[in-house]
Parts: sequence; C-alpha cells; structure tokens
Amino acid sequence: MRFAPASAPPEGKGWCLVANERPLTAADLARILRVYLRIVDELPPDTETGFLDAQGHIHFLPDVGKKLRASREAAGLLDRIRKSESEGGR
Repeated sequence: MRFAPASAPPEGKGWCLVANERPLTAADLARILRVYLRIVDELPPDTETGFLDAQGHIHFLPDVGKKLRASREAAGLLDRIRKSESEGGR
C-alpha cells in the first residue's frame, strides 16, 4: 500500500491510500470473488454492483461495501420497528 494524491480528497486531506498494482494468481482472484459474492448475495437483487462494458469486461463498483452496510442498517431498522410494533400490540 502507498499514499497518492486524491483527485477528490476525502475530508479535504488531499491524500488517499491506494493498493500497489501486482499480478493476481487464480487463487487470489478466486478468494476475491468469493468475498465479493458473499457481499452481493446479501444485497437486494436490484442493487447496482458493477457493469459490463462494450468489450465484455466486467467492472465492479468500489462502493459495494457501503451499499451492504446501508442495506444491513435498513434491514436492522425494519426489524426493530416490527419488533416494537409487535410488542406494543400485545
């Protein structure tokens, strides 16, 4: 990992952490895809997680983790609302 100037600096800091480029082995890619699929499986089915370009290359969106956290928070909130309604209705 290294620090590089950010094109859109978070919180005005001007630097962000970026991964060093390196080749991936089949085992590396398989591990990454397994984690990605676990995340995607938890999201609502209509959530955008990437796109397929005209050349047939798949591009994964970098904010999938944020979408998962938001989805989990929303599901947790709905569960708490349902629970409080069922407890109040007794």
